[in-house]
Amino acid sequence: MKQKLLILIFLLAIAFIIILSIIFIQNSSKRTIKNDEKNVNDCLGCEFCHETGKGQCSQKDDMYEIYKSMKESEMLVLASPIYYKGVSGKLKCVIDRFYAVLYPSNQTNIKKIAMFLASGSSHQYEGAIFSYEGDFIDYLGLEGMGVYTSYDDNIDEKLKELGKSL
Repeated sequence: MKQKLLILIFLLAIAFIIILSIIFIQNSSKRTIKNDEKNVNDCLGCEFCHETGKGQCSQKDDMYEIYKSMKESEMLVLASPIYYKGVSGKLKCVIDRFYAVLYPSNQTNIKKIAMFLASGSSHQYEGAIFSYEGDFIDYLGLEGMGVYTSYDDNIDEKLKELGKSL
């Protein structure tokens, strides 16, 4: 069942990768948010979330729908095309806004992360992988479930291994 779910997630990630998606996984169900249809502002760096906001962002936009999904999910799957070695600007805004609910203490059920990336070149993933490892694994302490790219060899085997590890 988990392998089928993982293959479904991969296919959904590829299908939505052009329109940028954030996929939340809770048990054996999933929720996909199409980032390009959301109005998510840039992080202001105002620290309201860690001072008087107590984990709540001062901005009132569509990020609250994403926060709600984060509180109900165990795993975060990010999917993005690569632009100049990094994730899309819209996804970067969302990632920056995770700061309010994931740091200094995780106010969500998110424990794991995976990333699906697509690029026209095999040499364009460094910035996104740096963010995955630095922001999510090192800084936030999430368990890394892997980065999967449009240039991966044996992607079906890698996804089966991912499915077995969940």
